[in-house]
Amino acid sequence: MKKVLKIILVVFVAVVLLLGAGLAFVVLNARGIILPRLEKSLGVSVSASAIRLSWPLAAQMDDLVVGQTIKVKRVVVVPGFTGLFTIGMVFDRIVFQGPYVKVTRTGKDTFDFGLPSAGDRKKPQASFVVRRIIVKGGRVEFVDQSLDDGPFTLYVDDLNVEARQVSLMQPTRIRFRASAVVKTTKEEKVATFQGNGWIDWIPKDADAVMALKDADLTYLEPYYRQYLQKDLQSGHLQAQASMKAVHNELKVDTHVELMDIAFKQEAPAAEGAQEQPKDTKDLTYLAFDSILSSEGKAVFDFSITTKLDHPKFEHLKIKGSFLGSRIQAAVTNPQETIEQYKKVGEQFEAIGKEFKKMFKGD
Repeated sequence: MKKVLKIILVVFVAVVLLLGAGLAFVVLNARGIILPRLEKSLGVSVSASAIRLSWPLAAQMDDLVVGQTIKVKRVVVVPGFTGLFTIGMVFDRIVFQGPYVKVTRTGKDTFDFGLPSAGDRKKPQASFVVRRIIVKGGRVEFVDQSLDDGPFTLYVDDLNVEARQVSLMQPTRIRFRASAVVKTTKEEKVATFQGNGWIDWIPKDADAVMALKDADLTYLEPYYRQYLQKDLQSGHLQAQASMKAVHNELKVDTHVELMDIAFKQEAPAAEGAQEQPKDTKDLTYLAFDSILSSEGKAVFDFSITTKLDHPKFEHLKIKGSFLGSRIQAAVTNPQETIEQYKKVGEQFEAIGKEFKKMFKGD
């Protein structure tokens, strides 16, 4: 028994020494091997202020810069022991501390991450597997340049993500959880985000839940002003999306609650002034206001079917609770509700095209 234990101990020490020597070789040659390979793979410059060994058996890169839009304060790479017995590189985990990414929306479905298109980038020659990826304290700057009123910027701050392999039997299935806070350029809190689930890119299957909580709609004026003429005085949103995909067919069941919706009152028209004809945004406001309860609440349930690898806001199916608040109002005050629906009915033909534009994908 003692002999067996000695053999196991010797093998363990040998593996640790071999792994340490391999890691030391990688670190010492990082600037000449790893960074150039990353540059070729990504098609942009890659640099780091310092690369060194850290305990236990990890490589550490400080101030990693990828192109002009990605910066990471520190990257810690921990190798995997099974990499000694497999082809390619195996990492037990990679930790990104304080990453910053700038994303620019240039069109309805086009985004610029500051990297060349996938077709222009060179594929990595060596295969590698990462069992666990951790993001701590990330920050994403989102700049929307597709709006008519000019660029609009939001920050996804305090971003924390953990993604890991589900099991050795399912190496391509990744389970993840994420959280973040959405802020304005003045560091004002807009909403909180949470998500968890799993995704498998080989068969293109997924099962995940995303939630947006306590979203203050008054900060999103550049978006709602595309459809509504009036400004919001107050308004909050809670939303949850349950996403399931089988062989790339993605269905998203979404539940949205609007609360405390109130519009700013416009100044009364001067006496004798001619009333201006209502444009589409005015009519959209009338229709939107009609589905709100007296407390400024409304509930929407709808589902979207699209593709996992190229999702779009399309094939929308609205469910029964879409008019739940109005049904409740009809029970308590039927005559008033009938009159409201008569008015809205007269307007729906005119705003039909606007709703179609709101919910139609390219």
